Amino acid sequence: MNGGTLDASNTSGPGTKLFTSLKDQSAYAQTCPSILTGLCASGPQQGDWGGIVVTNDSSGRHGSASIANGKVTFAATALSIDSGPTASFGTSNLGLIMKGTAISDATSDGVNAQDTPISVTTTTIDRVGAHGIVATFFGGTPCVASCGTSLDVEHVTITKTSKDGIVASGLGGRHTIVSDNMISGAGTYGIRLAGADQLTLNRNSVNSSGGPATTFRYPAIYLSAVKADFELVPGTTTVASNRGSGNGLDTMVIHGEATQPLTWLTTGVTAPSVAPPVPADHLGYLLDGGF
Repeated sequence: MNGGTLDASNTSGPGTKLFTSLKDQSAYAQTCPSILTGLCASGPQQGDWGGIVVTNDSSGRHGSASIANGKVTFAATALSIDSGPTASFGTSNLGLIMKGTAISDATSDGVNAQDTPISVTTTTIDRVGAHGIVATFFGGTPCVASCGTSLDVEHVTITKTSKDGIVASGLGGRHTIVSDNMISGAGTYGIRLAGADQLTLNRNSVNSSGGPATTFRYPAIYLSAVKADFELVPGTTTVASNRGSGNGLDTMVIHGEATQPLTWLTTGVTAPSVAPPVPADHLGYLLDGGF
């Protein structure tokens, strides 16, 4: 979709907005077999179609999208957007808003955003061939004052990704929220964030990720060149109460800067008593550079 707006945000009815393969017999109208699909003995497969692509048109008009209560399945990348830092669905200052949506069986990424502010909430992503959510912000000027949050990922469940569950880079100068997510079965990092200096990272759970039985194991969470407030109790702009087990490394690997005094956490060692308590399966800290 070039320079247009995809509005699938209406939640007044109970129906699901379905984006799927022409070979998917759960869809209507059923097009399989037909001149469009040929024979369909194998049924729908991952990568049957390219997925939803949102971009700008030749005149520079921004594309945007909002999907609520949707289902996107059997695509290459379920949804990709590269409309730029000032793209906005309506007055939201977000190029993409996705909530209450199920993504599954993609050969590549679940959501792929380039230089575009996005919000993905209350969504499930399952069985994807690369990343669950990937966002990169290397082009243009950080849109902080006018855009508010550049990356908002909350209450998302991600299972069985070949690579990272959530990965984002170029986050310097951008308000970033990654909280209350559940990630399991990620092939590499559960969560990997680079350059974040306006970060909220609270109450995420990462389990059975990072190759626990392989030669090269990955940490549950990796924060590269981070600048954040590491706390025992979650707050508005804190890194706190992140937990997990059964990962390649049950740790949060970090290098960068703590903006406030930090209480060191070690995996498997009881944390200081606070209210609410630090989870027993909290992720301890591990440094891979200056801090």
